[in-house]
Amino acid sequence: MFRHGLRTLVGRLCLGAGCLLPLVASAHLHIQVTHGAGGWRLFLFDFESGEADPAVASLQVREAARAAVPNAPAYTQLLGAAGGPVWVLPQLENANLLYLGLGSQGIAPGAFQNNALRLVLKSVTGPGHFAIYTTDAFGNPQVRMNTRDGVSDTADFYPLAAVGGHEHCNWAFSAPGVYRVAFAAEGTLAGGQFTQSAPVIFTFVVFPTLAEAPRLAAPQVEADGRVAFDLISAVGTSVEVWTSPDLKNWAKAKDALPATVPARVKLDAVAGQQLFLKVRRP
Repeated sequence: MFRHGLRTLVGRLCLGAGCLLPLVASAHLHIQVTHGAGGWRLFLFDFESGEADPAVASLQVREAARAAVPNAPAYTQLLGAAGGPVWVLPQLENANLLYLGLGSQGIAPGAFQNNALRLVLKSVTGPGHFAIYTTDAFGNPQVRMNTRDGVSDTADFYPLAAVGGHEHCNWAFSAPGVYRVAFAAEGTLAGGQFTQSAPVIFTFVVFPTLAEAPRLAAPQVEADGRVAFDLISAVGTSVEVWTSPDLKNWAKAKDALPATVPARVKLDAVAGQQLFLKVRRP
């Protein structure tokens, strides 16, 4: 019988001067807005564990969020070419993904005219485009924010009730990697004064990333005797595939340059010989 083993390299994600502490990637979480005597506050709120500081916490977008852009003009204008990859935290709850919403709390009734706030997109840095949209009963997207046409206070905002605000939407990313998304809250007070918070940065980590070590999945022996496996790594980054018969003596078997996530890799093998695999960056 052909035997194989698997070694997966695991890296810790570090950004800037320190390491972010990721939140549970399948929690019900809000970007929460409050306003009172102390002014504005924007923070993360986990319905199980309470508040979290966006300066030291990241929002994980797992590989399970990866989907194909629908072949419809409303979606291609928003998300890119039909059939291309997009990573979406969905409006409807999925137990395998972060369920991220928007909310307000601690704001006195009547504090804002028409009980109305807006969450405004101020800036985005990252490897791709960012969008927020909702879908109607017919599956059509209602665009709230979209960086493909730039970033503007007048176009990129989400309306939110000052009292009782609780919204869910689709959060879309066009490529894996680390995104820093800055939001500000704004509204007009009952006395007619317009007020806007300072921007607050929320960090999204769309997997796989350059900071994440490449890894293997779904290895199998094919009918022709070759070994095949899924390589999970950032697109367009070189990865070395190494093999060993005994976990002591290793030899590089292949240089891979994945164009998709995952990328299927195949290696020649000797029937009846034990084979172990590992991957790493050069």
